[in-house]
Amino acid sequence: MIVNPVSGNGKAIDMAPEVEHILIGLGATCDIQIGENADRATALASAAANLGYRRLIVLGGDGTCNAVAKGIYNSDVIMGIIPGGKKNDFFHSLGITGGLSKICKIAAFGPPTLIDIGFVNDTFFINNFSGGLMAVGIDTNLSSNRFAGLKRAYHAWKKYESYDIALRIDNLEINLNAAMIMVNIGKFTGGWPIAPQAINNDGKFDVCVVDNVKKSQIPAVIFKFRRADHFRLPQVRMYRCRQLEISGNKEIPVGYDGEIYQNVGERLMIKCEPQSLKAAVNMVNGDEG
Repeated sequence: MIVNPVSGNGKAIDMAPEVEHILIGLGATCDIQIGENADRATALASAAANLGYRRLIVLGGDGTCNAVAKGIYNSDVIMGIIPGGKKNDFFHSLGITGGLSKICKIAAFGPPTLIDIGFVNDTFFINNFSGGLMAVGIDTNLSSNRFAGLKRAYHAWKKYESYDIALRIDNLEINLNAAMIMVNIGKFTGGWPIAPQAINNDGKFDVCVVDNVKKSQIPAVIFKFRRADHFRLPQVRMYRCRQLEISGNKEIPVGYDGEIYQNVGERLMIKCEPQSLKAAVNMVNGDEG
């Protein structure tokens, strides 16, 4: 099990003793390793795969899940997830429910489901990639509570600007004045159901674009996101595609899986790699205990 001690402002490391106790009680052999940053977590995951481990459990948030998945995708290693981050979008997008004991049982013994991953240029992501306003919100360091998402949205709104971009979605070309672009494998971004119809193993992204919106209209758009009612807004466009290309007249702030993307080029090529990661998302043989 790879634990990130800083996930969720220390939530994950605080959970570790109880999680270990539950896993041992379920009959699992638990070898705990500390992945204090993304590079360390990826290195631990890759080393574990090379040593013959067949399952790795992640106790952390979206960034830690991303780092571990990066070390094991396209392998036979199964990843189990125990949410210990702030929003845990990847975990919730997998549709896992129940109390901690059930979640631990799924993580340790649940059969694998193949899910999609994505690449933006050479950067790996497992749940979502965002450009514009949503990415600005990622860079706002706030404590984790029920209002954190709204606070991030407010700080992002204060820095609001739109971006003239050319968007190529599969074979469709569109010119936009976009406030934000969200490329989703899973349903949730920033704790909100941005792509509630997304299927994380269908080989396609669900893309949400907010286009031609005034700064004064942003709060109403954010409110609709929280309620999964944004589809009705004229400024919101939804697409489904296997790949897309983004280019613009200025650098766009971008992020992925709750992290900031540091190496932004003039052109972003985003591609889906279908069913490339094995994740435990269901109970064993339909067991609901």
